[in-house]
Amino acid sequence: MVPEHEVIPRALSTLRSRYGPDLPLPVSAAFAPGRVNLIGEHTDYNEGFVFPMCLEYGTFVIGSRTQDKTCTVYSAAMDAEVAFDIDSVKEVASADKGSWQSYVCGSMAKFVEEVGKDKMTYGFQAVIG
Repeated sequence: MVPEHEVIPRALSTLRSRYGPDLPLPVSAAFAPGRVNLIGEHTDYNEGFVFPMCLEYGTFVIGSRTQDKTCTVYSAAMDAEVAFDIDSVKEVASADKGSWQSYVCGSMAKFVEEVGKDKMTYGFQAVIG
């Protein structure tokens, strides 16, 4: 397990080694800790008791924008990559259901649907781990 203070520097190192040392700025990063409910699931919104706590494990994403509408996402956990164009992401998400790529493409497809293709003027390259 990587100590919390090393997560983002290691993620940035992976991003740079994957997509080149001269990444376009800005580079954005986020970390979300895992969560466990010790008393049960689906009770907090049903007025029941819960005892959630964060885990030391979590998920990070780090990335930067590209000059075109191409999006490339590398999963460090799967050691695999998916690439898609913003204009065709919905078709890619539908064709690849059930894989880790479908979660990435499906989320992006919904984002594009909400924001609008005309407002999406650039893509991104990212690392998830």
